Amino acid sequence: IIAVLIGDLMTAQGAAPIPVALIVAPVVVAIAVRWHAAFLAHIGAGSILVVLLWFAIHYNLQGWPLFGIAGVAAALAAAGRWLPAAGPVSRILFSWFVVGGLLFFIAAGYTGAFDDNTVLGLGHRVAWIALSAALITFGSFDRQSLLTGLGVVSLIGAACGLLYDLGLDLIVISLVFLGCSAAALVVGLALRRGRSDGANGRVP
Repeated sequence: IIAVLIGDLMTAQGAAPIPVALIVAPVVVAIAVRWHAAFLAHIGAGSILVVLLWFAIHYNLQGWPLFGIAGVAAALAAAGRWLPAAGPVSRILFSWFVVGGLLFFIAAGYTGAFDDNTVLGLGHRVAWIALSAALITFGSFDRQSLLTGLGVVSLIGAACGLLYDLGLDLIVISLVFLGCSAAALVVGLALRRGRSDGANGRVP
């Protein structure tokens, strides 16, 4: 399977109309779901993302069409999340497709019309921030630390992108996030102390 994926990526700009992995990847996912095989679920989901990447490279998709690829990944994530009786495999597929969809979404905002239009670029950064916040909320609600961590990293990247587009120097951006990190640390320690005092029956 890995050899097939490498071969597809090496020939993505060739004349082949579809990648070989387009046939292999769904079969691997189906087997993973049928056998509840977590390892095959990782391979299958990663293979499907490689297929989407192949189409993006082969047809030189930028801007809005690349958002379409992100939408396909989001749809696959939704389908994987609600697979009946898939158990851990469902969560694996969902996580992979969420990661892939987010990466395609980010890339789309820096290509095509979004790269040349300031308004569209700023709109993309704002949408990126909202999407990251939603991912953090969902990850916390669903107790998926991986998605929560991904949302935090994505939120930081989105905020940096927005501030940079607004004309702030990278050093200033770094100082802003340093201050935010320090404030978050202080608040976190205060909340932890308050929770500890409450558990011990003390009034702070």
